[in-house]
Amino acid sequence: MLIFVFETEDECSKFNYLYIKYNKPLYYIALGIMSNSYLAQEAVQDTFVEISKVLDRLDIEQRSRSYAYLKTTLKRICYHKLAQEKKEKHPDISELEVPSNFQVEENLLKILDSELLKQLIKELKPEYQLPLIYKYYFDYSDMQIAKMLKITSVNVSVRLVRAKKKLLQRIEERGQLLNV
Repeated sequence: MLIFVFETEDECSKFNYLYIKYNKPLYYIALGIMSNSYLAQEAVQDTFVEISKVLDRLDIEQRSRSYAYLKTTLKRICYHKLAQEKKEKHPDISELEVPSNFQVEENLLKILDSELLKQLIKELKPEYQLPLIYKYYFDYSDMQIAKMLKITSVNVSVRLVRAKKKLLQRIEERGQLLNV
């Protein structure tokens, strides 16, 4: 949670007005760019942090100019985050061996070969795929993963649980298709 300290009541009121009026529209713009709810929320927060630094230069009476400035700032932040994410080298699951401590469900894993498991992991969204890879293939702690992905360790745990559930669903679907 961020706490802003403003020098004047006017700055505080201006910030509150901008946040209340433009938070949701900016979120939807960010979501369109980022295609990820968490990253979109983060980009909007970063936008408001940037805006808090230049409040004295914003004239909220000129709504269209204020909104345009907010959108421009948001888009710059979104594209910067996307560029950073592309620069980060994430491991390719197909080059890795299935680790022994990767237990979705013991019985189901026994009937799967490692190539099928890799394929199922590849089908997951990156937000679920990466924590799995880092945790079970590279043996990173939740804290280390959180730092790498710039999320909280609680979020890492949640993503791991969700990823395993999605894997189980996909395994069950494949099992029905293959009559396993």
